[in-house]
This record gives sequence, structure tokens and C-alpha cells, in this order.
Amino acid sequence: LIGVLTRQRDEIGAADKDGKTALHCAAAARSGNAVSRLLGGGAKVDAVGKDIKTVLRYAAASGSEDTVWCLLREDADIKAVGKEGKTALHHAARLGLLNVVQVLVSRGADMETADVNGQT
Repeated sequence: LIGVLTRQRDEIGAADKDGKTALHCAAAARSGNAVSRLLGGGAKVDAVGKDIKTVLRYAAASGSEDTVWCLLREDADIKAVGKEGKTALHHAARLGLLNVVQVLVSRGADMETADVNGQT
């Protein structure tokens, strides 16, 4: 499927009814290889679904350091927030994913960013 999408560049950013792209799904599935191939094929690193969640947020919540690194190497917006004002760092920390928290902080994620409820 990824091969088809990377050959059909006009379809690589196609979204489902929830606004999720193949890149969102690959990130959530912890597939750094698929993420790399999709990005190489022209997928947008900062694609946002209807839920206002970025690909980086899906990767962070998956717990995959490799996938998070892959997105950060392609300049994923580490400061992007969802509708609750939460960043990828908020999600990784809430889920207790210390390895991902360390990656995000090492790349400049702000530990003082508060969500809409004032939580950091």
C-alpha cells in the first residue's frame, strides 16, 4: 500500500473521514520505516486530523522513539498543540513514556507549555 501511495503523490495526503492520513496511521502503528517512506514520497510531516492531532502526537503516544526521531528529523513542529492545548510532550508524559519524553525534550520541547487547563 505504501508503494502505491508513494507512486501516487496526489493521493499520499488523502485523509479518511476523521482526517487521518496514512502518515498518521503509520506513526500510530510505530512504523518508522513506513513513516520514512511516506515522508520520502511527499507526505506532509505536520498533517493534522479533524481532531487537531499531529502526526508527531500520534508517534509520541505510540511510544516509538524511532518514529518520533524520524518525524523530528523532518522538522515536525514540536510546539504544535491540539484542541486541548496539548503537545506531543503532554501526551508522552501522561502515558509515562519516559523514552519519548527524553527525545522530545532533547529536541527542544518546552516542559513549561500549559494546556487549556493550565496543566504542564
